[in-house]
Amino acid sequence: MNLLISSLRLIASLMLFHDVIASHYRGGIIMLRPTDPQLSPTEMEIYFRVSWRRSSWEGGNCDQTTIDSGTLLSSGSIDCIAGCTGSVMSAQYYCTDFSISDDWSFGERREVFTFSPGTQNITIAYTGCCWVIASSWNTVTTMSLVPRSDTGTINSTPRAITSLNLRLLAGCNHTIAIPVTDPDNDIVRCRWATGSNECGSVCNAFPNAILDEEYCTLSYEAIYGPGIFAVALMIEDFLPGSNSPISSVALQFMVEVFTSNESCSSVPEFIPPTLPQGTCVAIPPNSTFTGQLVAYSGSPGAQVIEINTISPSGFNKSGLFPAADPDVFYVNVSWTPDPSQYNEVHALCYIAINSLGLSSEQICIQLSAGDYAPYIIQSSLTPANNEVIPPGITVLHLEFSKPVRPPTHDASMYIKDYYTDAVLYEVNFLNSTEVLIYNDSHVLITPQFSIQECTKVYIVFDKGVVVGYGCNLESEPVTDKDFWVLTAECMTTTTPKEIETTTESGPSTEENHPCPCQDDEPCDDDDECSCDCEPCEDDNPCTHKECPCCRKRKEGYVNIENKAVIEGPNNVVIQNIRF
Repeated sequence: MNLLISSLRLIASLMLFHDVIASHYRGGIIMLRPTDPQLSPTEMEIYFRVSWRRSSWEGGNCDQTTIDSGTLLSSGSIDCIAGCTGSVMSAQYYCTDFSISDDWSFGERREVFTFSPGTQNITIAYTGCCWVIASSWNTVTTMSLVPRSDTGTINSTPRAITSLNLRLLAGCNHTIAIPVTDPDNDIVRCRWATGSNECGSVCNAFPNAILDEEYCTLSYEAIYGPGIFAVALMIEDFLPGSNSPISSVALQFMVEVFTSNESCSSVPEFIPPTLPQGTCVAIPPNSTFTGQLVAYSGSPGAQVIEINTISPSGFNKSGLFPAADPDVFYVNVSWTPDPSQYNEVHALCYIAINSLGLSSEQICIQLSAGDYAPYIIQSSLTPANNEVIPPGITVLHLEFSKPVRPPTHDASMYIKDYYTDAVLYEVNFLNSTEVLIYNDSHVLITPQFSIQECTKVYIVFDKGVVVGYGCNLESEPVTDKDFWVLTAECMTTTTPKEIETTTESGPSTEENHPCPCQDDEPCDDDDECSCDCEPCEDDNPCTHKECPCCRKRKEGYVNIENKAVIEGPNNVVIQNIRF
């Protein structure tokens, strides 16, 4: 009997050991933010994202039915290992994405945990065994709950996303961009994880990759061979001028480098209207993001067989459709953020796989939920819209709707002629000495351009002349020519030196002084303008801004070049005008 019990215990232990060994972890990340930065004791939202081998027990063979039903997968807990004790949340997760061909599931979970009063520095971790490469994992986050020295509020950790399980073709150069943001607009840098307390058994497991710490970008050169690698990084945020991180977040994912007889040029690629790498999209409250992910197969005759995504909870992706071009395929995507997802930047990453077994480069964009892109506040414009200004160089001022910083690419302001739409002057906001951003959202522009007298101009802006903090959300464009109109006043006045007048009763000594045509008065065809401006049209309003050569005196018009004889008031005939 004792032998039977011992045997059963051994079998159970082996089954448990097999379950742990076969867990096939593929990466994860744990992020925190306060529910209220001023609240004490500190209540934190813990955001856990994780990836497993789909065919494992933890992966749950996730499919669309699993996603739609909201079934919880896996087990375990995330525990406090320093500064506090016990479990802080369950490690069960809701599946959001999966790949059948690459055999992975991906999902997330959020929970709120209240730390005890007086808690200062904490470390929480998800640990276990094993990666696909049979090594233990330690996904850890360390942060301070002490109010920040600059704002007096509780810090939020940087936000990043575990990449898709990447497949890189050996013999080709590859770049892996890791999307990172920070809710507090802190400086964010990446570094390799070091020590078992940060990376378990997978420290330095991707030895030939080069990490750009400032831009959080990995490069892998073509000279290195195949293999399966775990990538273990630390994402950290810093106050300006400080080299001590406020928090450190472990980011871990899998990379497979494989060989193929196909060339590097045969890999699929995303094409427009697919949003490119690094794009940030604002999704206002109660709005829906929609788009298409369109991929070229990479080789004539090849097909795209999958477009895989890593997406936020509630994201919708259609089946795969062929485009008119037989080598192009697409999926439709949409997302209506839940209010609980507002005030946060969410990542959307995608990869295309073709029938040759090749994968595209990973593309990641960022979706700022419950947010608006920065826009120019029209009431802040100085000089104001429709203002008449002195001719010459004008200093321009405007304010955006939120804090902004310089753009990441060329984007310009244009001063244009109001009538011909010709570009009179351009200011490129990228690294321009004519643009100064101050007090977070104010912009001072000193264009080296002189507006000529009697000239009417309008000012428009490209999309993205500035970007918001967080995920470089590009400012809204201004294309309406009536948004910011300025007119340089006419400084030169012309006075007739001699005017001969006659009436039916004989010569008159009355001196007639022409004056500028007044706004909103009708014009006649005979009221010609001889300078460089458009003639006044029948029954159209005449303005001295539009046609400074047109002159009006009370009830009649004067032609400045004496091309016509015009009847004035009291039957006075005005003629032989000389200046």
